[in-house]
Amino acid sequence: MPQTIKIVLFILFLSFSAKGFAQEQIEGDDTFIDLSSIDLSSKQWEGWYMGLQAGYAHIDSEDRFNEFDGFDGIIGGIFAGYNYVYKNVFFGPELEANYWNFDQSSGTFVKVDSDYMLAAKLRGGIVYGRMLAYISAGVALSQFTIENESLGPGSDSQTVAGLLLGGGAEVMIAKNLAVRLDYSHIDYNDQSYTIGGTRFQEETSADIVRVGLSYRFHSAEYLDGGGAMKPIEIDAPD
Repeated sequence: MPQTIKIVLFILFLSFSAKGFAQEQIEGDDTFIDLSSIDLSSKQWEGWYMGLQAGYAHIDSEDRFNEFDGFDGIIGGIFAGYNYVYKNVFFGPELEANYWNFDQSSGTFVKVDSDYMLAAKLRGGIVYGRMLAYISAGVALSQFTIENESLGPGSDSQTVAGLLLGGGAEVMIAKNLAVRLDYSHIDYNDQSYTIGGTRFQEETSADIVRVGLSYRFHSAEYLDGGGAMKPIEIDAPD
């Protein structure tokens, strides 16, 4: 038998032998767990989390009377959610509440005022060790107050919902802490306003870039004090 074939057969024998030794029987049960298929590094991302975030927001708003470049501002808030991890894929819900205090004029006669942005979304993506990348989709809610002196005195306020799409990435920096970079685009539903007896529709959208810091409540189950993955511990059968 050629030497190369002998080497290949020997490697295959070692591979099957190693997999067999990776199967451990739980005491008092006939169920076997194949430890070679378990990747605990992704499990550090599973479970509940909450955090703080802050960044930059840009709002565009236009109607049949005015079209302008939009407004720039600062946004900050809190978020919380849950990740379900299967192998190297994850998905889960997330809620957020933000304050952005827009109170700006366009340089013409239009003024837009908004104080908050709430959102409920689903995230999904991939996990690779200490890193996580995701896309997100959901619904956002804000209240906008519009003034237009060219139409008359006064203002009109409406609560507007919109479609949120986004994405981002996270990195685990400590035992229970992760940092994130997140981008979201919100396309609010066209909303009717009435000022000075004139009724018109306002088209509003927002682009948001934020950094965040989250605390993960279950990461400690899979990490040691130095932030490395804990070894697998299984009681040997009697």
